Amino acid sequence: MSMQDRHLINPAESGKGQGGAETPAGHSAFSHRWLSDFAHALLNPLCLEREEWEDLPVTRLVPPALKGQAEFMPLLLSFNGLTVPQRAILLDRIEARERQGDSYLCALLNSDVEKSMLCAHLSRLLVLARQDNGQHYLLRYYDPRVMRHLRWLLTDKQHGEFFGPISVWSWPASCGWITGRRPQQYSPGQRLALHPDQWATLERMALINRALTELEILQPDLPQNDALFQRLDAALIQASTELALTDSEDWLFCAIQSVRFHPQIHHHPQLLERLGQAATKRGSYAAACADLDDFAWLSMADELNSRVPTAQ
Repeated sequence: MSMQDRHLINPAESGKGQGGAETPAGHSAFSHRWLSDFAHALLNPLCLEREEWEDLPVTRLVPPALKGQAEFMPLLLSFNGLTVPQRAILLDRIEARERQGDSYLCALLNSDVEKSMLCAHLSRLLVLARQDNGQHYLLRYYDPRVMRHLRWLLTDKQHGEFFGPISVWSWPASCGWITGRRPQQYSPGQRLALHPDQWATLERMALINRALTELEILQPDLPQNDALFQRLDAALIQASTELALTDSEDWLFCAIQSVRFHPQIHHHPQLLERLGQAATKRGSYAAACADLDDFAWLSMADELNSRVPTAQ
């Protein structure tokens, strides 16, 4: 089997379907009550020290195709299997991580089925087959940076297939915890399958996440929500098609500047000239714009905003 690691993606926030457990309210406000409100949690062993989880009753989620990479696979922790001392240890570890601005848990889950069936679904969900090339890809749903995107990528039907027997799925985000709920009744045997355009978006997911990281620094007040995620994806497409750029670093540069200044900023005459220079010299478009400061970008955005369409 050819296995590719892709930053696959976010079911709904509290907008798709209501009911179920109360939505967690933020990293710094982790409530002991959530260990009663939720039945299970996901842990990423690559983000934790081994001694942070090996003394807890965890189950490793390993699809048959990835048995040789079992140590990299996520862990399922069932709260009802915890002793009183283990519950206290878990809460201490959660709080210690949160004091560092980190999250010990990757997700909190509620499910309609027994643990064995839940493990089977989560293990199966780790591997997605791509119909157009026959290859299999790792769906890293245990990474919150992946989860935050599934909600705008997947259809309602696909959300149902993704959730399967899971009724509520919460995961940490920079704004606090986000909760997704299964939009429809679960039917055993359903399998998640993605469309070609969704696979194309997944190929751009690492760039979208890099852009989000940079925008957190450049524009910390900019809401990081579905609308922004889709704007960045559209800007990356524009960079590779309309602007005919071939370097992914230039795509990233274009997307960030489009969000910061104007959706059509790269169609400003000054920038079209620099695009042409970069193409002629086979150089970087970002490098060709290195001498421009924010004032210059804002001036070009103002010029684009002040243009009045003329009657033909």
